[in-house]
Amino acid sequence: MLRLFVLVLALSVFALNSGAQAAEKGDRDKAMAMLTGADALFTASEHSKAADMCRRALAEDASCAAAHFKLAQCLEQLNKPREAFKSYKTAEELAKKEND
Repeated sequence: MLRLFVLVLALSVFALNSGAQAAEKGDRDKAMAMLTGADALFTASEHSKAADMCRRALAEDASCAAAHFKLAQCLEQLNKPREAFKSYKTAEELAKKEND
């Protein structure tokens, strides 16, 4: 059930985020570059390092829904479900705001 929720949330976040324009706050380009690194680390099962990279991305642009979402995925893999849920929720809220 949790995996289904995660899948639906992932699709929602990415669909909303794909149509969003550049962020007004923070440095979205730097954040997205760091997020690319986080994706590579996540794929290599380096979840702790990927989470750190996501946090660095969020330091550049705290309004980046994709970075919150990737951080949530990392936290889920690190067996931190409460923190993961919080990040998923933030990602969802930011994605909705970007789409408004």
